[in-house]
Amino acid sequence: MSFFGLAPNQPVRTTEGIADLGAPTIDPDDAYYRSLGTAPRDLLGVTLTRAQNLCVSLYRANPIANRIIRIYTSFLAGHGTSIEARNPEVQAVVDDFWTSPRSNFGRNHRGYARDWLLMGEAVHPVAVDTAGNTTVGFIDPTTVASIERDPTNNMILTTAHIRRSNSADTIPLDIVTSTATRPAPTPAT
Repeated sequence: MSFFGLAPNQPVRTTEGIADLGAPTIDPDDAYYRSLGTAPRDLLGVTLTRAQNLCVSLYRANPIANRIIRIYTSFLAGHGTSIEARNPEVQAVVDDFWTSPRSNFGRNHRGYARDWLLMGEAVHPVAVDTAGNTTVGFIDPTTVASIERDPTNNMILTTAHIRRSNSADTIPLDIVTSTATRPAPTPAT
């Protein structure tokens, strides 16, 4: 006698069963079932931070992970980027923006690409000073508490909430978008 009382090497016929959808549930955890795609897509803050820290640790410790990130960074950023404009006045503005010590994209663009690959997101605040010079900065993605979306179009991000160090308070930063993509605010009634 062997398992299930069958003789050794005896073929067993199996059949598929179709559940009666009107029947009561069998498993006690059926109430917890969720169809794919119905759960919120945001990771919990602790899970996201842990995943980002793990990515950085693997990048630093694992030569294969490091090489993969370096290959993708080279593909994205190359050896540099040049922007040329036909109008010399426009070229002067572009050169000032690209090479200025405020942003220095010539030096920082590879780091921006690498950090985006490691963290899965990038936060670059944009500011304009009184002289009209645009500065692009960097905020560590692990400090992002939440992102708000436009309620009329989920693809448009409106506000990033950045955690202050050693505090539960957040700083809201408006996300730069084209005025053509963001609807005008409706007055409250």
